[in-house]
Amino acid sequence: MKSIHGLIELTLDRINKKYKISSKKIHNHRLRHDRITQWKEANMDMEAIQYLAGHVEGSNITTDVYIDVSQEYAFNELKKAI
Repeated sequence: MKSIHGLIELTLDRINKKYKISSKKIHNHRLRHDRITQWKEANMDMEAIQYLAGHVEGSNITTDVYIDVSQEYAFNELKKAI
């Protein structure tokens, strides 16, 4: 019997193949990074993000490791500043 992690990976592989999302393997941890980034880009409170991610409040791991600013978000922020 597969672990829950194995089942998630198998499901992600099937979805990726069916919808051709990426030429690379999609890992379940990537989804975590993406969701945390989306919360930040939606201006969600950092303390709430850290709580939901299971990170210690005030920890730099959330911003230093998990948040990957998208190109679209960066350019939209630039437009606001100009």
